[in-house]
This record gives sequence, C-alpha cells and structure tokens, in this order.
Amino acid sequence: MGLKRFTTRVIMQKRIDIIHQNISIYSNTTSDHEKQAVQLEKFNNVWQRAVRTMSFYKNWQSQHRLPTKIRSLQELSEFPSLTKSDIQMHQKEIIELGKKVQITSTGGSTGQPTKFPIGKTELNEIYGNVYAGRSWWGIAPFDRILLLWGHSHLFGTGLVGVKNQVLRGIKDYMLDTKRLNAYDMRADSLSDYIHNMFNYKPDVIIGYSSSLFKLAKFIMENDHCDKINWNLKAVIATAETISTTEFEIISKAFSTKLVCEYGMAEA
Repeated sequence: MGLKRFTTRVIMQKRIDIIHQNISIYSNTTSDHEKQAVQLEKFNNVWQRAVRTMSFYKNWQSQHRLPTKIRSLQELSEFPSLTKSDIQMHQKEIIELGKKVQITSTGGSTGQPTKFPIGKTELNEIYGNVYAGRSWWGIAPFDRILLLWGHSHLFGTGLVGVKNQVLRGIKDYMLDTKRLNAYDMRADSLSDYIHNMFNYKPDVIIGYSSSLFKLAKFIMENDHCDKINWNLKAVIATAETISTTEFEIISKAFSTKLVCEYGMAEA
C-alpha cells in the first residue's frame, strides 16, 4: 500500500467507515418501502434534534405549525421551503452568536456567500456522503484526483494564509490530489494543465463546469483525445450548471462518463 497511503488510511478510517455504512444502507435494502423507512427514521432523528437544540428551528416549527415527527415522507410536501435568503435573514439566530461553533460558508460561485455553523462530525458525514455517491461511478477514496479549483481567498491573508496553503498542499499530497488553478484558463496555462494530466494520469478529474469545458475544447482543438488512454473513471463537473452541448464536448474530449455533482449552495 505504501507508507503515505497507509498513514492516510489510518487518519481517515472514521470517514471510510461512514462511507461503508452509507453504502450499506441502500445495498442492504431491496424495496422502495425499506428505503423510505430508512429515510423516514433518519429525517425524524435529525429534525427532532434540530427543534430541540436550535432556536431557529424551534421558531421555524412554531411559525409554520410543523409536527415534531412525521409519519410518512409525503408529509414533507407540507413543509415550507427553507431558502438561501431565509438563512441569510436569520443568520445570527442560526449561528447563535455567543456559542463557540465552527463556521463554514458557501463559496459564492453561484451567488452571494452564506455563512452557517457546522460540527466536526458533520465534516466526516459530508465526506462519507460524497463518496457513497461517487461509489455509484466506481470512484473510491484515495483515487488519484486532478482538481481544477479556485477559492484561494478562503486560505486567508498574511501568515495565516501561507500556513493554510501549506497545510492544504500536505493534505492534497496525502490524498493523491493535484490542484490546478481554475481561475487561470489562458492557452499557456491550459497547455501546462494538459501536461500535468498526462504525467499524473488521474483516476478522476473534478472541476467547475466552465473550466472543464474550456479544457475539453483545448484537448479537442489540439488533437489530444487519443492520448487520454489510461483508465479515467469519470469527470465530475460541479458548482455550475451545464448545457447539453458542453456535456457532449466534455464527455467526448475525455472519452469517459461525465458526472454532475453539486455542493454547498444546493445543500
């Protein structure tokens, strides 16, 4: 396995256990009735804890006269939509200033960034859910990832920013991830990205839909399609919508399936 892979696996074991647990929830259920029963139980557990421990949800329940427990998934149609503007309007109440909580934020690629609290255990759950979904396409933790990404501003500034970038680089190395700048899509940069891709031979490529489309066009215009001859499991487009034309060009350029995956704002 190699020392790096072994060390990372030990550190990540909790997240891997969650992935296997999430996959088994559906692989061990055979009927729609069983799957809905699992979903109903999990929703009620989360909803009851939310209205019991968070003032925002307690007020939301009272305002809309919502039940503490639902008897069927169909009852969810009676719940009002909780919009991004609702979260922004009640941000102080949701974060509950005065409590020591970890704050995360949407990246802003699909609009105005929104802050909300997140627990340490939730980060493991998010990772587990992501790879439970990716397993449908044969993608597993520790697969080699080529990531076309931005959000460098989230590292911060000054020494803190430098420290966060160094830590991110170490984590990427441990997780077999190569990160490329999606904000720089000039021809020279695209040529360099292609060179990186051919040398790295990733199992999966992940990036903004628009960045992947530009890279795909560059590949086709420069006759690089035949050089992508290793087992590329999938290309994952995220953060932005994608047109039928873009979908077809990306799929053809990389000669693999294209998976659309959305994250923070849509959560």
